[in-house]
Amino acid sequence: MTLLSALLLLVPFPPADPQVAVEPPKAVGKVTVPMEILKSKHIAVEIKVNGKGPYRVIFDTGSPVTLLGNRIAQDAGVISKDQARTPALFGARGMGTAKTLALGDLVVENMPVMVMDHPALRAAARALGPLEGIVGYPFFSRYRTTFDYQASTITFEPVEYSDAAGADLMQMVMLMMNDRSNKPIQKVQSPRTLWGFRLEKPTEDEESGVVIREVLPQSPAAEAGLEAGDRLLELDDVWTESVADAYRAAGGVSPGQKVKAKIKRGEMEKCVTIVPRAGL
Repeated sequence: MTLLSALLLLVPFPPADPQVAVEPPKAVGKVTVPMEILKSKHIAVEIKVNGKGPYRVIFDTGSPVTLLGNRIAQDAGVISKDQARTPALFGARGMGTAKTLALGDLVVENMPVMVMDHPALRAAARALGPLEGIVGYPFFSRYRTTFDYQASTITFEPVEYSDAAGADLMQMVMLMMNDRSNKPIQKVQSPRTLWGFRLEKPTEDEESGVVIREVLPQSPAAEAGLEAGDRLLELDDVWTESVADAYRAAGGVSPGQKVKAKIKRGEMEKCVTIVPRAGL
């Protein structure tokens, strides 16, 4: 089991939704798609979810699940805005279903997915660029797969597939996680660094991101150019749909570390760099 998939077992999830029948792959014959070999020697591909995308994800033959980050899960309609606002460790929203998941000309319908902002993906994205999910066993087990590392391509050939094995595996992983669900989840009360801004997300607020209500003078936030009224969309590559998301992102940052923040000011989106200090 890879590091990416092993970390899945550390996160408690809510109970799984009723089992969804997974459709067999479309009969398209052999299909070859481009792959990207990252510096870490992981393989990255681009997928579309429910017609949205493309999104850059890891193709992981060691992962027992297919995983989507929170941002693309809401963008593609896999989770609702209400689900996206629910506080959760690592933004783990539980199980969902992608009506379609497409990799090149390959399209799988009713694909079971886990929705969370995986901490290993977040760490890898700092060095390797955006990584928004993992394509795992429920997808690749449907195909005879050939990797051509010299040409940087993957060739897929559909095979006879029974969804029972994949569904049972997903249920097993969920049971392992739910066995841990009776343990209290540690909540971040305050980040370990000083940022200098105050956030809020009113219940009736339907827009993406959280509102910056106050920026302290001469603080890291002020020095980065943040202003009261800005809307924080992402912090350190973590999608901030709730105040809890922002605390979670801030909690993993060390003093003096340069962090990207994506904000919306009026109708314009921009990225700034914040360097938080030691303190509360």
